[in-house]
Amino acid sequence: MPRRSERCCPTPASRGYSGRASRSLPARKTISATTHRAEGSFTSMRTTSLSLVTIAPRTTGFPSNERFLIRRSGVGFSGCLPPELEYVVLLIRMVLKYAIWDEVLWQGLRGRSAGLKASEQEELAYLESCVNLDRVSDVVREHTPWLGEGLLDACAAVARGEVSLRERLHTGRRLHRQLAAHARHRETADGTLRLARRVIVALQRRVGLLPRFRLANGGAMVAVIGGDGSGKSTAVAELGAWLGGEFEVRRIHLGKPPWSVTTYGVRGAFKVATLARNVLGRARHGTLPSGTESEPAHRAVAWLACTARDRYLAYRKARRFADRGGLVVSDRYPHPALQSMDVPLISRIEAPQPSSWLASTLERLEHRYHERIELPEVLIVLQVDPDTAARRKTDEPTDYVKRRVAEVWEIDWEAASVPVVDARRPKEEVVAELKSLIWDALA
Repeated sequence: MPRRSERCCPTPASRGYSGRASRSLPARKTISATTHRAEGSFTSMRTTSLSLVTIAPRTTGFPSNERFLIRRSGVGFSGCLPPELEYVVLLIRMVLKYAIWDEVLWQGLRGRSAGLKASEQEELAYLESCVNLDRVSDVVREHTPWLGEGLLDACAAVARGEVSLRERLHTGRRLHRQLAAHARHRETADGTLRLARRVIVALQRRVGLLPRFRLANGGAMVAVIGGDGSGKSTAVAELGAWLGGEFEVRRIHLGKPPWSVTTYGVRGAFKVATLARNVLGRARHGTLPSGTESEPAHRAVAWLACTARDRYLAYRKARRFADRGGLVVSDRYPHPALQSMDVPLISRIEAPQPSSWLASTLERLEHRYHERIELPEVLIVLQVDPDTAARRKTDEPTDYVKRRVAEVWEIDWEAASVPVVDARRPKEEVVAELKSLIWDALA
């Protein structure tokens, strides 16, 4: 069913969690419904979304991923539900959520009063400005006769905060009695379960174990590449925090992948070999042995091969995490257009070269590992001119920084269909554009 795009904004806290097919992040989910089966004079319908930011208690068979009982007569769902019906559903959901004893008790223990959040108040005000009150009465009589206009008016007063605590709880009990036939548990059991869940979630939040959402049909890898001084690390940190508020997010650095056991072993072997050579050379000749000048070439080849393997292992782990519904944000990423960053480099090592057999074997391994790394779902380039990068990156030699930045600067990324963000602007503007690009790519 079509969504009201004009009522959407890019915030991950309000995103639909149904996978790649629905990666838009609506702040207010609009109602859509699909008829499943008739039950007597009613049709059982399951809504996939609803014009609400928050989810009402899931203990009653009612909208938003729950069943919405509605009369079969004359309900056409060729598009979104009429605002009058959305308004009725919103009032019922807010009473089910806030006019219950466990919500009042829980908020009281926290020194707060139970009531609608700012976003929910905004939603209520929006719908009240759209609905026709006469039409609301018709909708209640036609589609929800079990509600009655008197109870609906009481629910509206509760939602607006116009009644006392006693009247609010009384309205909640009345509504629960009307929906008792569709409740999953008895009212007392419902309240106990809800309160237990609140305590469990609070404890999980305290110890940092609060579960995050994953995309049901697989997640995505988001990579940010650019030269030194372009602000990649800052951007990746901001994006990770932004997406990590609601989703399972993992940050990786494919430019400097974590060492594997093999890499530690190779590095340790070279150190032991060098130490043994120096000790034996001093013992025999009193000086360092000859041939140590060629050792850096052997180390460079082995190190590049190990780095390629570590990069692939980090990618493989991240790829599996994304396939299980997580979101991966990568600082740097191998790309065919690059020449010196995060690409195979053994073939470009200058003399002295190690033995041809060793070099060719490790070169093939290096290429094989990089060939297995597929491009991410979202790839963004942070572009900055060499002079600006050199002023920002003061902990590296100027020529080295300018050379690496010039490589990214001179590539025609538009020909490769890769979006480019001007990283010379303030951080806030750069991060805002990155969020917008990610939003559009994942939607």
